[in-house]
Amino acid sequence: MRNPLYLGNGLMCLALSLMAGWQWALLTAVFFYVIYILVIIPSEEVFLLEKFSGEYAAYMNDTPAIIPNLKNLAKNIRAGDNITWNAEQAWFMERHSLYMNAAVICLLLARMAWRV
Repeated sequence: MRNPLYLGNGLMCLALSLMAGWQWALLTAVFFYVIYILVIIPSEEVFLLEKFSGEYAAYMNDTPAIIPNLKNLAKNIRAGDNITWNAEQAWFMERHSLYMNAAVICLLLARMAWRV
């Protein structure tokens, strides 16, 4: 899939708002996800098509935007066998998402503690 981060972030927002029981948070998450799908992803793809032209067009034809293509999963796993894991780089790239998720979970736990 071409936009795994948008799918992951959308699912995390959905899960956290459902856990919190906040209908307004769920509506806000859905609203922003629709904005991602209708505005942000298409504008990014226009930029990428201009920058990488035929290469990106071929990639778009072979790779779904949001929903993973499970029929090519085994082939993609085999193709990724030579990819190495770098924990330091992963931490550097994802630390803000982890901080945000930790903060939201702490707020939810605090809300549940004071609710009792």
